Amino acid sequence: MPELVRFFVRRYNARFRKQVAEVSPGALEMLAAYWWPGNVRELENLVERLVAMSDGGWIGEDDLPLEYQMAREEPADGGDDGRLQRAVVTFERNAIVKALERHDWNVTATARYLGLPLSTMKSKMERLEIRAMTRRLRGDPS
Repeated sequence: MPELVRFFVRRYNARFRKQVAEVSPGALEMLAAYWWPGNVRELENLVERLVAMSDGGWIGEDDLPLEYQMAREEPADGGDDGRLQRAVVTFERNAIVKALERHDWNVTATARYLGLPLSTMKSKMERLEIRAMTRRLRGDPS
């Protein structure tokens, strides 16, 4: 995957006349941990956006959208639920995070958008450790 990322960075550096020279090892690790339901096309689209929006000479962990950052995080139980269960949990977590981002992290509006009772939304956020993970990713110690 790192070579593919570097290939896309070079491609979009030329297209956007940018000078992104590097993708940090941490960012590459996060990308490797992501599920990639869209396969290579999704990776290419992400790298295109990252290069286009880059102000510096490199892409770091903080430049990745939250859903990619969270892919590296494990749920608290850490159990081996099997491949399908891990995929379902990842999908559910990513869907909720995307909806939360779309609604500026307003839990009530997001629950309404997803068609969930507020209590179910809060329960899912707790079970999937969404709040805890976002705090850790943003460096908030609480």
